[in-house]
Amino acid sequence: MIVGDGIFTADEKRRALEAVVRSGGFARSDQLKRFLRYICEMEMAGRAGEISEYTIGTEALGRPAGYTPGDDSSVRSRAYALRQKLAEYYETENPGAEIRIELRKGPIRLTSWRGRRRRGRPSRWHGRDRGGLGWV
Repeated sequence: MIVGDGIFTADEKRRALEAVVRSGGFARSDQLKRFLRYICEMEMAGRAGEISEYTIGTEALGRPAGYTPGDDSSVRSRAYALRQKLAEYYETENPGAEIRIELRKGPIRLTSWRGRRRRGRPSRWHGRDRGGLGWV
């Protein structure tokens, strides 16, 4: 039986985000929490198209206004670390999560996905990969 299928609400996304940033794996990762919170909040505000390496660097990671992504790979290296941390969180701390936040390689963009979960069985996640960050 399919329990849920459709688009996540903003409240569901916020609860999923808060579960991640309050987890033990993110306890000492302030930059990763700011990065994740920034891109999730931008998507929930309908501003996902404004997310760029530059805006993440200046608005989430505190880089100066003259920051040049081509000369400073901090956003790319933090994106790599965030992907690893999210995978670890869902593998170890919350493997049965109803909503999963994933950051894929490539341009950082949010897409909304809805996972399908069968009652009484492990979750199976479905959705179309549009690149970037997704709610699964």
